[in-house]
Amino acid sequence: MAKTVVPENRQKTGKGGKRSTSFKPGQSGNPGGRPKLTPELLELRELARQHTRDAVEAIIEIVQDADAPASARVTAASEILDRGWGRATQSVEHAGPGGAAIPHSMVIEFVRPSR
Repeated sequence: MAKTVVPENRQKTGKGGKRSTSFKPGQSGNPGGRPKLTPELLELRELARQHTRDAVEAIIEIVQDADAPASARVTAASEILDRGWGRATQSVEHAGPGGAAIPHSMVIEFVRPSR
């Protein structure tokens, strides 16, 4: 009979093979919800929002300034597009070597309990 090797960082399981941290149906993993923002962060957010128009206008000026470095103009243009249209989706390629399928395997081992 083969001995199962369990990584050290894997949590031990309880009854029925479920981890001891499994949540019961209807039980939240975060019952308190997202933490509330501090008054300082709320004030900072409001202050930043008050200057949104000025910030966007400054970015537009950089884009239109022919004397500005190209890198600054490209960065400014990117900021405008990201805010106006949202960031472009990032594609992720799921392929193995040479574009082939990703090699995978699964081993299922049935072990009779010892008596």
